[in-house]
Amino acid sequence: MHEPMVSAGSGELNAEVVVIGGGHNGLVAACYLTKAGHKVIVVEAQKNVGGMTTSGPFIRSAPEHIIHPCAVDAIFIRTSSIIDDLDLRRCGFSTIDPDPSYAYLAPEGESIVFWRDAAKTADEIRRYSPADARAYLEFANTLDALLSIALPMMRTDPRRPSFKELFHTVRSSISHRSRLGELGALALCSADQAVAERFDHPFVVGALLGLAGGVGPIDPDGSGLAHIIIALLHRVGVGRPVGGMQTLADSLKKCLCEAGGSVLTGTPVQEILVSKVKVDGVRLADGRVIKADSVLAACDPRTALGRLLPDDAIDRRIRARVEHIPANARGVASMKVDLALGGRIETSKHQKLRKDDIDLRKPALIIGTAEEIRSSFKNAMRGELTTDLYFWAVIPTACDPTQAPAGQDVLYLYPPAVPAYPAGGWPVLREKAENIIISKAKQYFDNLDPLEIGRWVETPEDMCVHTGAVNGCVTHVDFGLLRSGPLRPVWGLGKYETPIKGLFIGAAGSHPGGGVSGIPGQLTSARVRRYLASLSR
Repeated sequence: MHEPMVSAGSGELNAEVVVIGGGHNGLVAACYLTKAGHKVIVVEAQKNVGGMTTSGPFIRSAPEHIIHPCAVDAIFIRTSSIIDDLDLRRCGFSTIDPDPSYAYLAPEGESIVFWRDAAKTADEIRRYSPADARAYLEFANTLDALLSIALPMMRTDPRRPSFKELFHTVRSSISHRSRLGELGALALCSADQAVAERFDHPFVVGALLGLAGGVGPIDPDGSGLAHIIIALLHRVGVGRPVGGMQTLADSLKKCLCEAGGSVLTGTPVQEILVSKVKVDGVRLADGRVIKADSVLAACDPRTALGRLLPDDAIDRRIRARVEHIPANARGVASMKVDLALGGRIETSKHQKLRKDDIDLRKPALIIGTAEEIRSSFKNAMRGELTTDLYFWAVIPTACDPTQAPAGQDVLYLYPPAVPAYPAGGWPVLREKAENIIISKAKQYFDNLDPLEIGRWVETPEDMCVHTGAVNGCVTHVDFGLLRSGPLRPVWGLGKYETPIKGLFIGAAGSHPGGGVSGIPGQLTSARVRRYLASLSR
């Protein structure tokens, strides 16, 4: 394997492409570019690659427990060709596919599990409501039709679609033409409305709102698209990386270095260098300069085009659009609490009511009634924290015991609806939020107090510092219909190119959006390759 070909003592470096950000999108782009024969240097501010796909032993008192500060499962990347193109399995990436993948836990001990098989999921729902079971199968079919139409366009450049993907979209649209009106209504309505139109039982409503709420607020028009997670679950399933999410980033780094690319970690970028209207490279925080023909900013677009560019590099209209990119604009953000545990935890109250052999330790768990989910979002928008906070929970060690010492667990708690801008600020609210989350978790998991040996807490402010994402927005740009395709992140920047020749953007803030997909990096790399080819003509 090639080692990185840059060193801390170098004064000026040279490359064809500098990639700002060693998250999975930046690494994906770098791998494609390097394999195409270009000299690429990835520059990452943190001490390790991964960005929002990092994991590791981050709790000092528990050095053998693997913690996931952000993503824990991989779904969207399974819809792409990236894993096969880059031979990531050979580079160390593999997954365990829990099935059922999700489970909703009601307060009194009932549960609903979501299988890869939609019919089995409907059977599960039928225990509570035969009408809702029938409605679920119809909803799943509608969402699968939506995915069939949308997925080809998600996998292609929105301003330069491939004929193959465009053909698949047109063919799917014709095949599902009887559903097009329903699909349009679903795309335009809120996630909450989509559920209210179809389902009645409170457990089913809570489960579906909880799933959709993982993407963001459930009340804005256009948030109905968040339910596409159901179609993805039934189409490709959920993969939990063996060894933790860091193995995805590490496999990408291995792929990159074997192909001859380079990675600089612990090296923030201070400025993107521009000569007239063309990019010239980057200046690092330690004063070094990397000269390059092209720069791919695989970081938050507001950081790339706002903080890192000279003030006069882009015109007033584009700068204004960049400054108004919504990032947790509705006042809602996500938070993380992870617990390292000295023993094994159970959900005994819920497990006892199961009449089958399903192990509720293995799926991702959705905790919160429909009203708690709605109030979590509504209070967050007001800058307040509800005491009945809804969250997702995962026990990564249930599927992969290697992530903690034998017989011990890690508990991942992810509340997606906390205030982004709380009254008094996060330093004041931090301890209260921790206590609310842990207190709620104790109602569902046994013996948390005596088992806890360490804790990781990350507020939205911490996320901003840790990842560079503006306002701690995990998707860089808020999810929604008007921030999709060529409108993401703003009109005029939806083709990955910028007004500065040679400067490209391509991460969660670009099409097709957030989540662990790598597709923004894959698509941006094609734009960069075409640009570099034009320089040699």
